[in-house]
Amino acid sequence: MKALGIDTGDGCVVPSEETIADGTYGFSRSLYIYVSTTALAENPAVGEYVDVYLSEAGLAMVGDAGYVSLPADRQEAAAAAWAGAKG
Repeated sequence: MKALGIDTGDGCVVPSEETIADGTYGFSRSLYIYVSTTALAENPAVGEYVDVYLSEAGLAMVGDAGYVSLPADRQEAAAAAWAGAKG
């Protein structure tokens, strides 16, 4: 695949970690996981998986896999939402 810059009228924006993370490169999107509260209640492994996914080590693997990490504020928001869902 070849990375392409895009022009939305304010000049060409090329894909980089910075332009993807701050949203100025428009051909990228966030990936989400959705956790069923029923599955969470019925299967402790679901919660353990999300705990690892949102851990420092888990988030570090995102870049290792070739993806762009979420900015710190969004990582904190995800961790807070997860903490609230776990109760």
